Amino acid sequence: MLAQYTTLGQYDFVTVIEAPDEETMAKVSIEMGSRGTMTSQTLTALSAQRLAELL
Repeated sequence: MLAQYTTLGQYDFVTVIEAPDEETMAKVSIEMGSRGTMTSQTLTALSAQRLAELL
């Protein structure tokens, strides 16, 4: 976990997590969600620099 923020609005918290790949993050999300105490929305992010490299 890189950071966690408390937010006002639709979501109570935003947690920034770095994983080696999408498969690892999917496993973490499923394990956390299976506890039934939270819901999540996963967003893959690229830095602006990386996006510029891809374009």
